[in-house]
Amino acid sequence: MDKREFSQIRSGLEKTQDQLAQLLGISIKAVQSFEQGWRNIPVHTERQLLFLLTLKRSHSKGNGPCWVIRKCPPGDQTKMPCMGISRWASLLVY
Repeated sequence: MDKREFSQIRSGLEKTQDQLAQLLGISIKAVQSFEQGWRNIPVHTERQLLFLLTLKRSHSKGNGPCWVIRKCPPGDQTKMPCMGISRWASLLVY
């Protein structure tokens, strides 16, 4: 991933540099360095970005969380692995 792709994905996520840094658990200086091309973007950061972009796109298509799609009862929702993922998605969607 190059600096242009990194910037495009951040724009696609509709996040500021500060917000993206918080989502990725990195410093704002790191985000700025990636976008300026001063630092190489680590593979794990690329993976996180692409995961967040996938979540955003799936929610913007109206798919919603898996428990909505599968119509799971409320008591079962807290036991599902996707609950952790939905917390990430809520940061992106709202």
